[in-house]
Amino acid sequence: MRFSTLSKAVMLGLSLLLASSALAATKGTFQIGNPVTVNGTTLKPEEYAVEWEGDGPRVEVSILQGTSVKAKAMVHLQELKTPATNSAALEQKNGDHPNSLTGLQLQGKTTALEFDDSDAANGVLLVANQGDADLGIVDPHSAQQVARIVEGDTTGHEVAVSLDGKTAYVPIYGDSSVGEAGTDGRDMVVIDIASRKVVGHLDFGHGVRPHCAVMNPNDGMLYVTTELDQTVTIIDPKTLQVVGAIPTGQEQSHMLVISHDGRFGYTANVVPGTVSVLDIQARKLVSIIPVSTKVQRISISADDR
Repeated sequence: MRFSTLSKAVMLGLSLLLASSALAATKGTFQIGNPVTVNGTTLKPEEYAVEWEGDGPRVEVSILQGTSVKAKAMVHLQELKTPATNSAALEQKNGDHPNSLTGLQLQGKTTALEFDDSDAANGVLLVANQGDADLGIVDPHSAQQVARIVEGDTTGHEVAVSLDGKTAYVPIYGDSSVGEAGTDGRDMVVIDIASRKVVGHLDFGHGVRPHCAVMNPNDGMLYVTTELDQTVTIIDPKTLQVVGAIPTGQEQSHMLVISHDGRFGYTANVVPGTVSVLDIQARKLVSIIPVSTKVQRISISADDR
């Protein structure tokens, strides 16, 4: 009887110890000294708690103050050889915008957290929601739209991303489809992906129905089809200034692709049913290729052939 009671007491004590260990392994506190963003939410410089369930390697964490959840994000759990001697937050600088929280180590824990908050690293999808006139950010891991950024005008049809994956460019086409009556867009909206905010605009000066935007990694320029001018407009994304234009020689130059060496561009011209061949470096029209009675989309093979 005494042995049975003792056994029960030992087992109860062991269960409590294991439960406490599990609790300690999934909670911690940290302090931040600067505003930082976590999955689109900006955290003020204060002390926070972090908690999660499971042992990874990829889990969802909650960042709290008291019982209030301030942010949630996906992280990778990294095992440390020895317990961390102190809590520390790792940040990525974002120029004039709040830093991004990229990692946490927690005092006394042998698990560090590596945040997926860098959208370039996490591989988010950007979607032009034409009907809602906003840019959607989709987490492909959860298949959920996690943010929407209102463009402030009607409406963006396409989106391009800067070479560093931090900035989105959305030309505002207008309220109609190609070739139909409607407003003539003259603006391009610039969106900071980490903070989920509109951070700039480019005014084309008059209605041009800007449509397809393409980054050229060879020269770092942004190329945008400007239908009503029958051109492709060249923009320096660092200064948001128009630095040139290439004539397409056709109406409704709707979509654009650029060869992988950056030498040539090709536009799909809808109603003419043609493709314009552009010399990117010389900024001139090379030729016009008849294709069909009507064209819409265009793509280029991996070997440019």
